[in-house]
Amino acid sequence: MEEIDAIRCLVRIVCRMKVFLESLSEVEWNRQYSCDEDANHTDEFHETLAYHADTVLSGLDSFRRVAQLYRCLGNSRGSKLAVACSDINVFKEHYCDLFDEFVGQTRFASKCEFILLLYRMGLVFSAITCT
Repeated sequence: MEEIDAIRCLVRIVCRMKVFLESLSEVEWNRQYSCDEDANHTDEFHETLAYHADTVLSGLDSFRRVAQLYRCLGNSRGSKLAVACSDINVFKEHYCDLFDEFVGQTRFASKCEFILLLYRMGLVFSAITCT
């Protein structure tokens, strides 16, 4: 039963991340991460990023449980996490494409693989944006 709760937790987190990424505009991203001294950096934007980072980090125990379950399935493969985070549009597109693949999966092991990959991407995004 704990594994089911862990899977549910990760599904909620990756769904929230997808919604957040879809709502994030390139203009806002560039304005917030510009090196220009006149850029309009808002506390609200950074609070939103921190909220999403905290949400992702709250799922670490669930990630560990699901990863352990996935390894026990016997069909586990290595991670295919390789994406450039310097361009938010590339990251968003890659994340949303993987999310769509996750939704289309019919095998439990494949669902686990994609949910773990999407969660890892959320960790990477959180680490980069909250430094």
